[in-house]
Amino acid sequence: SPAAHAAASHPAIKAMGDRLFDADTWVNDYSRFGVVFQDARADAGSHYSRIGWHSDFQSSESSPSWPGFAFTIHIDGTSPANGFLRVVPGAHRLDIDKDELGARRFDPIPGEVPVFAQRGDVILHDYKLWHGAARGTADGAAGRRRHVRGGYYAGTRLPRDYGIGEFYKNAAR
Repeated sequence: SPAAHAAASHPAIKAMGDRLFDADTWVNDYSRFGVVFQDARADAGSHYSRIGWHSDFQSSESSPSWPGFAFTIHIDGTSPANGFLRVVPGAHRLDIDKDELGARRFDPIPGEVPVFAQRGDVILHDYKLWHGAARGTADGAAGRRRHVRGGYYAGTRLPRDYGIGEFYKNAAR
């Protein structure tokens, strides 16, 4: 939608990336997964209720687009009722094999912290940060968690027809 595109390409997010990587960063709004709307629900029929431990980097380590960071623009606030981001602080600085934390799927990780957001908050995280999303505890409207997610990159721009390419998925839902 035009509103989601405007938010994802906001100059403040790009400026943050340019400073962070000392490069001309770019939003991937056109290939692979691009910028997406995600609607997580704890309801029994939901295909996206939570996501297991992963880093974004491990999904395609050979991509020429790295380094980068993900952004999440929250349409709904987060809580135990509708789920929330779980992170392992400092994990982006460690050499963790892509299967090491992923094998734990949803189990608690020593040192993990919850990250709660309010409606309208924007969360940025490093491409190597290990993270997951907790399943909400409520059904119906109270258990709904909606957000727009995408990424900025400082590496080589991907061609428009890049598609999925190499993709290693261990972040079980």
